[in-house]
Amino acid sequence: MFKKLFGFVFLFLTLFAVASCSQGKGNKIVVGMECAYEPFNYTEATKTDKNVPIANVPNSYVDGYDVQIAKRIATGLNKELEIRMYAWEGLIQALRANEIDLIIAGMSNTEERRATIDFTDPYYRSEEVVLLRKDSRFYSAKTLEEFAGAKAVGQQGTIYADLVDQMATKGALKQNELDSVPLIVNGILNKTYDVTVVELPVALGICSNNTELGYINLNNLFEVSEEDISVSIGIRKNYEFKDVINSILKDISTEERNRIMNEAINH
Repeated sequence: MFKKLFGFVFLFLTLFAVASCSQGKGNKIVVGMECAYEPFNYTEATKTDKNVPIANVPNSYVDGYDVQIAKRIATGLNKELEIRMYAWEGLIQALRANEIDLIIAGMSNTEERRATIDFTDPYYRSEEVVLLRKDSRFYSAKTLEEFAGAKAVGQQGTIYADLVDQMATKGALKQNELDSVPLIVNGILNKTYDVTVVELPVALGICSNNTELGYINLNNLFEVSEEDISVSIGIRKNYEFKDVINSILKDISTEERNRIMNEAINH
């Protein structure tokens, strides 16, 4: 019964999204995000003076760093902001299908993604950390080799899944990738997995709500490129507002970005 109900709800939301394609025309800018990647974006049950309704999920709201950046972009473009929830792996498809105008979801500007979409300048630069239980035998690790034997899991379709692969070359036991960070966190809390790799702000937000979890900063022992740790806004090829959005982002100072992120972490 639950599976049938879930399938009906999913079908309803899918039809709702399709019926609302091209909402970005005219005076509206439509942004897609997971609404489940705290502190970049997270769902709330009640309206506040900061969050935004999730257009395709009735009676739900989204806040976080991505939301506040989206609000500034909408204001700069003099457009009404609409935010829609998508699974991570569906965001690029939604953008290319004109269901949304922008992806603001902590997405890195990688060569693989640039094959089908374009990106703005970065709107945040992060660093990678290992998230795990404080009572884990791996909590004192200071090198990748010291995670040998750890059950490591990454989020599907992200750079952090690739970093789990790097841990596996040093002896970690790679597990099947999961669709979302909340699923991964639950798995670590339940001791199904030992570790994962996430961005530092994400780890700070998770640990503030789960005192049994902690993180290890390995001081850049992972092999990453600048594009891997810089997150940008996904846009369609030849998007008409690219230069304007880059100008809006340029006007948001580093101090302001840090303030927005700190508020999102400590909400």
